[in-house]
Amino acid sequence: MRTEFPDPDDTLNFTLTIEPDEGMYKDGTFNFSIAINQNFPHDAPKVKCKQKIYHPNIDLEGN
Repeated sequence: MRTEFPDPDDTLNFTLTIEPDEGMYKDGTFNFSIAINQNFPHDAPKVKCKQKIYHPNIDLEGN
């Protein structure tokens, strides 16, 4: 798992990369953009999967 901050001054918006080593998604690379707004924890972060993936908790737009 890797975390990247495109803008080092903005720690509320970042990319998370996950590379599972077991299970159905083994050897895959999945990038998620994560945006945390100023109302956190009252408003949930916005998480979006950048790749098309078949997963019951992720819709066709990656949400």
